[in-house]
Amino acid sequence: MKRLMILIIAIALIVPSEKGVEVNVVNATNKYIKITVNNKRKNSVYISKRFVLKKKVKGKWKKIHFKKGVKFAKTVTILQNEKKTIKIKWKKYFGRNLKKGKYKIIFIKANRFSLQ
Repeated sequence: MKRLMILIIAIALIVPSEKGVEVNVVNATNKYIKITVNNKRKNSVYISKRFVLKKKVKGKWKKIHFKKGVKFAKTVTILQNEKKTIKIKWKKYFGRNLKKGKYKIIFIKANRFSLQ
């Protein structure tokens, strides 16, 4: 039981609530995406670079699966009133660049973007 409580507390510390944390797509190409994370909270936030990517296909959002054996970087610390830019290269996670279409990335919060 004690181990479970420690795990729950650790998850609560690592996953920030959406309040006070702004996430915006700065630039998205078929090769990468740049996302800014702006921490407006009174304390630091700790985030994982893990994300979910979905593509709109025939009116429905379909999850794009990672290539086999993908590893995610360690936790990123964003201090109080700090803004960080995170760059995600598609090939590293999917083994290829993205094709044209409408996408949704869930990285702390959901953001939509299109590739022309």
